[in-house]
Amino acid sequence: MQRRITFLRTIGALVALMIALASCTGGATTPTATPEPESTAVAMEPTAQASPTPRPGDTRNVGDDGDGDGVLDDADQCPADGDLGYGVDEFGCPTDTDKDGYTDDVDACAAEGNLYGFGVDDSGCPIFDADGDGISDNADLCPTEGDMGYGVNNDGCPIPPFDSDNDGYADNVDACPDEGDLGYGLNTDGCPIPPLDSDNDGFTDNVDACAAEGNLYGFGVDDSGCPIFDTDGDGISDLADQCPADGDMGYGVDELGCPNPAPTEDAQPTDEPTAEITPIAVPDDAVAI
Repeated sequence: MQRRITFLRTIGALVALMIALASCTGGATTPTATPEPESTAVAMEPTAQASPTPRPGDTRNVGDDGDGDGVLDDADQCPADGDLGYGVDEFGCPTDTDKDGYTDDVDACAAEGNLYGFGVDDSGCPIFDADGDGISDNADLCPTEGDMGYGVNNDGCPIPPFDSDNDGYADNVDACPDEGDLGYGLNTDGCPIPPLDSDNDGFTDNVDACAAEGNLYGFGVDDSGCPIFDTDGDGISDLADQCPADGDMGYGVDELGCPNPAPTEDAQPTDEPTAEITPIAVPDDAVAI
């Protein structure tokens, strides 16, 4: 029974298919293609498109070269500065051969630059240090006077050598750097000329109270350089004479320079020394003759 139902369903499906096919092809006339009417082409103006709003700082179009230096603006670091007569560098900037910040068209020393390490002046030329003292000429008040061995001051001027004795001879040329002028000048080596000793008494004139007298009497000079006198003429200098005003009164003087006293009346002056008489002791039991 079941098989029969299945068979009938299959037959029904085939019939339905055949009917569908017949409705699509059977008795239908194939339509003839009707040619479309010939149309005339009309030129149309392009519709204006709104330009995008540029971003800030991006007003150049790709491919522009505003300064005409051959470097496109999008790669040109100096898009407004083209060739000023000396070409441009790889960045599109006017040539600065010596890299001193002054382009060649205004640089008076275009090939020198900061040659000495002190920068360049307003003309683009290097600043020198003519005296080699480490201070550039434009700041050096003594640009041709460098270090003389004692350094330079803040103005670039040499510090003079020391003159310890203030005699006008710098220590580096003074043979006597600690001995200045003593009042009698200096020799060519910077050493003082010693003061004179006019009387040759060992006391120089600058300290000699009797600079022209010296050892006038043969007794030397005193502490002031004056000659020692023998006022009383007894041969003993006043310096050692305890009786400097009392000389020999005819009987000589003693070792202190004082005159010997006059002898007694019964004694006769003589050049011979007086014999001293020694008394003889007489025994008590002696008999007088």
